[in-house]
Amino acid sequence: MGKIRKSTRTRGRLLATAAILALLAPLGIGTAQAGLMSYQDGYEFNPSAKWSIAGSHSSGGGFNINIPSSARTGNNSGWLGVQPGGWAYQQIEIPTGSVSGRPDTECAAAIWIKPMVIRQEVAIEIWDRNGNQLYRRLSEHAGSENYQQIYTDRWTLGSRTSVFVRIVDYGTTGQGGTIRLDDLVFQCYFIG
Repeated sequence: MGKIRKSTRTRGRLLATAAILALLAPLGIGTAQAGLMSYQDGYEFNPSAKWSIAGSHSSGGGFNINIPSSARTGNNSGWLGVQPGGWAYQQIEIPTGSVSGRPDTECAAAIWIKPMVIRQEVAIEIWDRNGNQLYRRLSEHAGSENYQQIYTDRWTLGSRTSVFVRIVDYGTTGQGGTIRLDDLVFQCYFIG
């Protein structure tokens, strides 16, 4: 008789557990999904095919190829140079199709810069393919022997299948300047 009771108790517990799980399933309690998309570019592989450059007032940019002393890591880096009153930017398009379309997808970007003059105003911006600015952070950076990281806060991707990360050098009031760029990191993630 002890075996029957034990079997009945076990069956009762299994049925109770199944009933609780069946009740919780519509509430979304259970297995969560998460995803991460990551993109990195250190200017090492054909940067002129990936990065576009523009500027005003004879400002511009380019790439330091096979000059490890100019790079933060590796052998290559980018650079922007501005004339007084001008600006210059480099931008790269990043495909986000693997995580786009989820309302809870958030992204962030960071890049290392090395200002070559006393003070530089530098912005990191995110743009969509329609020319809409999604995010902008402008900051001032002192000239330095070391690279400094600039980054975005998290922002919502929405249904965009690609975005542009743009680094803008505004120089300083009344004088131009140069910055070096290296080691872009872009990540999007979702939980849900």
